[in-house]
Amino acid sequence: MPKKTAAAFSALLENFVEEQQKAFIANEPKLILIIMASTQDKELAAGCAQDVKNVRKVFKKIAAHSQFKYVEIEISGDNYTGENLMATIKKLDSMEIDVTIFYYSGHGFCYADDSSRKFPQLDMRHPADTAEYNEMGFIRKHTKNLHEILQLIRLRGGRINIAIGDCCSTVITHKRNSTSKFNMEVVEDLMSPKEKLLSKKVVTAEDNYIDIIVSAARPGQAAVTDLKNGSLFTQNFTAALAAAIAKEPRGEKYLPFHQLLQKAASLANKAAAYDIGNGKPGQQMASFEIYMENVQY
Repeated sequence: MPKKTAAAFSALLENFVEEQQKAFIANEPKLILIIMASTQDKELAAGCAQDVKNVRKVFKKIAAHSQFKYVEIEISGDNYTGENLMATIKKLDSMEIDVTIFYYSGHGFCYADDSSRKFPQLDMRHPADTAEYNEMGFIRKHTKNLHEILQLIRLRGGRINIAIGDCCSTVITHKRNSTSKFNMEVVEDLMSPKEKLLSKKVVTAEDNYIDIIVSAARPGQAAVTDLKNGSLFTQNFTAALAAAIAKEPRGEKYLPFHQLLQKAASLANKAAAYDIGNGKPGQQMASFEIYMENVQY
């Protein structure tokens, strides 16, 4: 990586750490947003740039409304690498009261014969990397599953951790190798028990630790992006969040995430209005899972 790129990201990372420390010293709850977006990709650039705007706007509003300090870092453009994401996660310094969110907009896929896994692999190659997308060596080196990212964040995050992937989940010809299968099994075993509903009582209880994973498309589906308005799922989800927060009194820290995700997941009719190639209409339905553990000391 060129020194200029490394220096630019190091400054972003330093600021990210400083903002967290300020909140820690003030004993102020934080909403931490990590954005990773393929704004350097010619095919996705316009849509990803709009996704960043939509996501930043709504989570800034939520943080202000809920009286949380807003702390953000954006990994995009020439800074877009998996190494920079890992460096960012290592710098998380969350208090137990914090909310930590990872949002991804870019390319994604799923392995052949891997239908038991709902969530996509994320393409995190550097813009200068011209490796063939379907080469197995590239896949091993430059991708991680969204579930793996959530697991890494929850080990350093706050009481509520959310990982959102707005990307395709189309099937490639390769199968998941044995090492990756083992890693995924470890990740899944370490997750808290699944939760079907998230009531206000469950969300606001300080000894309940909540993790949410969201994929904009299910295995075999492409995620639809509107170049003007951004990705279809992100449009729906951020609009639902904005509408929900507008109804709540200032200072309210509860949002009905389960209902909002259900509403945002219903994309079938909207996706069908888009041509995803050769006259084929879009077919997209988001999926999500919620995990909750009661921790008492």
